[in-house]
Amino acid sequence: MERAKSKTFILVHGAWHGPWCWSRVGEYLTARGHDVICPRLPSDTADAGQDEYLSAIEDALRTRSDVVLVAHSMSGLLAPLAVGNRAVSSLVLLAALVRRPGTTWSDNGLEPFAEPMRKVLTQATVDETGCLALDPADATELFYRLPPG
Repeated sequence: MERAKSKTFILVHGAWHGPWCWSRVGEYLTARGHDVICPRLPSDTADAGQDEYLSAIEDALRTRSDVVLVAHSMSGLLAPLAVGNRAVSSLVLLAALVRRPGTTWSDNGLEPFAEPMRKVLTQATVDETGCLALDPADATELFYRLPPG
């Protein structure tokens, strides 16, 4: 059996996540001969907007070709804007938020998540690095289930 051609996977995390969330997926892909890049989005910068987030994705695409761009959660609002980059050959949306046609990034707010997020945040703690720590069951409920409706 002929081995598939090696690809570059750019794995883009969602809100409240970081490149760390792709570690097992990255190990799996790397073991199969693929290149893996996990850019860090500026989600810890309060005033970062669409341009700053897209810049992180574009920086990861620089000097690449035949890229599979994988967007999780909130990054699904941004990654489709990067498919015009000639380096992108495929886009995968993984449990991703998707813009409603004719809307901007900020129009696609977190309204479906507002009440569950308020509930989870009242029980959150801040760790020694200043990061918000959620109970794993609360985080699973908030980030990995479909919103109502």
